Amino acid sequence: MPPPPLAQPVAAPILLHDHAQAPVEETSYRLSSWASIVTSVCAVHCLATPLLAGVLPLVGLSFFAEPWFEWAMVAVAAVMGSLGFGLSYFRLHYDPRPFIVFVAGLFVLMSAHLFFEAYALVHGSVVIAGAVVIYWAGRMNHARVHACERCHPHPHHH
Repeated sequence: MPPPPLAQPVAAPILLHDHAQAPVEETSYRLSSWASIVTSVCAVHCLATPLLAGVLPLVGLSFFAEPWFEWAMVAVAAVMGSLGFGLSYFRLHYDPRPFIVFVAGLFVLMSAHLFFEAYALVHGSVVIAGAVVIYWAGRMNHARVHACERCHPHPHHH
C-alpha cells in the first residue's frame, strides 16, 4: 500500500489593501497626524506656561497664561481629539482605549482650570499631568491607525 500523499502546506492568506477604505484611512491618517500636532502643542503649552509665567509678560506673550487662552486650547484639543479619535475608532481600529484616555486627560485639564486656578503649583502640576495624558492618548491612537502598514498602507508611504 503506498504511503498517503503528503499534505500540501497551506499558503498564508494574501492580505490585500482594501481600496474602498483608502479615503477613510487617508482622512484618519491626516486627522491622527493633526490631532497629534495639536495635542503636542497643547502639551508644550501646558508644560511651558507654569515655568515661564514670570517671563511671558516681559516678552509681550502674557495672553498665553490668560484663562481664555487656556480654555481655547482645551476646546481646540477637545474638538480635534474627538474628530481624530472618533473617526479612527468608528472607521479603523475599534479600540476605545485611546478615546477613554483622551477624555480622562481632558477631565484632568478641566479640573485644573476649574478647581486649582488659585493654587499656582497645584494648578501647574495638574495641567502638566492632563497634557501628558492627552499626549499619551494621541500617541496610542496614532499607533493604532498605523498598526498595519502591510495590509493598509498609508498615502505618505507611496
